[in-house]
Amino acid sequence: MAFGNWKQRVRLAATSLRWGRGSRYFEDEFIQFNMVDLVPVADHDCNRPRLNVIAPNLSASRAFGGLATQIGLPLEVFKNCLADKGWLIRFISYASAPAAVDNIVSEYVNRLGVEANSVSFHYVGEGSNKVPVARRDLFLGSLWYNLPSALPLMQFQHQNFETPRRPYISLVQDYEAGFHPWSSAYMMTLSAYDSDWPKRIVFNSSELASFYKAQGHKFEQSVTFEPVLNARLRDSLLKPNPPPKERQIIVYGRPGSRRNCFYLVRKSLEIWSREYTSAGAWRVLSVGDQHDPFTLSGGATLEVVGKLTLAQYADQLHRSAVGLSLMASPHPSYPPLEMAHFGALTVCNNFQCKDMAAWHENMMPALLMDPQHLAQQLIAACARFDADAATGFKGKTLKPHYLNDVDPSVLQEIGDLIIQSMA
Repeated sequence: MAFGNWKQRVRLAATSLRWGRGSRYFEDEFIQFNMVDLVPVADHDCNRPRLNVIAPNLSASRAFGGLATQIGLPLEVFKNCLADKGWLIRFISYASAPAAVDNIVSEYVNRLGVEANSVSFHYVGEGSNKVPVARRDLFLGSLWYNLPSALPLMQFQHQNFETPRRPYISLVQDYEAGFHPWSSAYMMTLSAYDSDWPKRIVFNSSELASFYKAQGHKFEQSVTFEPVLNARLRDSLLKPNPPPKERQIIVYGRPGSRRNCFYLVRKSLEIWSREYTSAGAWRVLSVGDQHDPFTLSGGATLEVVGKLTLAQYADQLHRSAVGLSLMASPHPSYPPLEMAHFGALTVCNNFQCKDMAAWHENMMPALLMDPQHLAQQLIAACARFDADAATGFKGKTLKPHYLNDVDPSVLQEIGDLIIQSMA
């Protein structure tokens, strides 16, 4: 059997070399999204209003900024606006339950002081796609494919309990249609955005809201909140006597995420290392995803560390004099904001509706997104630090809200939107 599988792999490889990838599905049919069919069953036991947050997984060790916001924001709204009105909150995960110490919901519940008995979990990844649906359930998702997953649940609720077609709450954290080339995935994303099911939106950033609205998508109401620094990173930023800055470029390296432009990251660093005469005094640290290292010139070194704990990440942010983080998206993106606020001169990019220089004086957006222009920005940033090691600390934030919690009045707006959706 193993030999047969080996021979089949060889035949597929040979076919791919001659004709292209040997598969009856094109790549976009399965890359970067996971369609999960949720099957509704009646829940007659829950009579209280319940906010249901649909998430890909609940693992803290797998979480980047998007998942952290998808979990943390609903819990903040729940604590501030819903709990005292008798609501419950349930997290529906496509994956199996994480280890108790790795549960990101439990981490936020403890930090925010949410009553644990108001929080429940349902793990679809544990052998059954059945999801109990009650009369007073309301569904919230962040990824575009959460809506097709939730739609059978909402239709079942409407038909089985004779409720109104309650709006779906969409937490929009990026323009996800842009994650895919023109393809089935691209068209399905647009279809989710323009679904005729009632929809209310919570936008993560004014920039993203402006871009989304400019595309003409349909929705009933919206609220916008602005990105803020992760509370644990903020605690580290505000501690006295941080480590001194070093000749280190911290890089957001995620080759598996197209919008993070890894090709441009790599090529710009290769040019920088060839053209910057002092490159040998610098170290490049790639965080985000594990990937194969690539060779730099001039004695510069590269270390790939992948995903770090928040404590490890904060330490490297403190130490890094320069940052490089790209994202082909209207969202400001968390890593460049973190780098700049920790005092790194941060090479980044603008986008339609997005001006990174409006966030912090340490932002250095490239005029053009090509390797040569990015490399010149890196050279300029390193030269500034070599001339003045305190230069990054002199930069000031231009968005003071970023160093605070989400505005309580905005949390109340989101809570009101949710409560009105249950009417």
